[in-house]
Amino acid sequence: MKVLIIGGAGFIGSHAVAHFVESGDTVFVADKLTYAGKRDRVSPYLKVGAFKQLDICDQFELNRVFNVWTPEVVVNFAAETHVDNSIHDVGPFVKTNFEGACNVMTACRRHTALYCHLSTDEVYGDAADSDIGFESTDALRPRNPYSATKAAADMMLMANLNTHKQSFLAFRPSNNYGPNQHGEKFLPKLIESMLTGKSFPLYGDGSQMREWTYAGDTARGIRETIMSGVRNRFFNLTSGFTDTNLNVTRIVERAVRARGIEPHDVVKCSTDRPGHDRKYWIENDVKINFTPFAEGLEKTLDHYIPKFTK
Repeated sequence: MKVLIIGGAGFIGSHAVAHFVESGDTVFVADKLTYAGKRDRVSPYLKVGAFKQLDICDQFELNRVFNVWTPEVVVNFAAETHVDNSIHDVGPFVKTNFEGACNVMTACRRHTALYCHLSTDEVYGDAADSDIGFESTDALRPRNPYSATKAAADMMLMANLNTHKQSFLAFRPSNNYGPNQHGEKFLPKLIESMLTGKSFPLYGDGSQMREWTYAGDTARGIRETIMSGVRNRFFNLTSGFTDTNLNVTRIVERAVRARGIEPHDVVKCSTDRPGHDRKYWIENDVKINFTPFAEGLEKTLDHYIPKFTK
């Protein structure tokens, strides 16, 4: 299978590159290389000429990539993802998460490639008052600027299916974690803080509930779904492991201490984020064996601890 992974030098994208290559696929990577992307994450997996620095908002260069590489499948991880940043300035989120995604959809349609889209569990909104997790057919009720831009792209997939008969696959994963994640995100920031003594501001009282999925599992789930032949639907993708943000900090603290490292006492409750959803909860659609959180956390610590204990 010839696969173009857009945003492949980013967090989940780099896990996908490794998995698809190890599965025998011919993989090409296009990435803008923003602050969250690093080419050296994927260089060992790629052949010469299989990487292109690219902004998906540049339609001309995007079409050139398709002409040269002629992919059969395109998996789009390119996105602005940090909710706090979207609150301060939504412009880059609209440009990449919606306009850029639409450009990739169009390029796939022109070049008869299957478009695989990465969305988020946040498009469903807050599940705090729900008795069950959201199904992939439930209505979208995004409650922050980031998730609104992702929901807009999800709706365009359906519009293109109806208007142009364009097939797609789309995935709404829960909170991903693991190696290669940018330091602005919850777990890497927490680990760095515990090891260096930097303050870790925990929003509100830390009672927000999140589901956690190891990024390598997300990569496996995406590829297995592509190979299944199912098309034109959204897939929720989650391990189902749920806990409060505060309890997760305690789990990480114990895991660090178990390695003979005394973590700094850095977790401090702070003013809550505007419009902060209390709980995300989705029903899983991708039937794979998920990595237990304790095991995934150990892999994550293996990656980050050497960076901050030299």
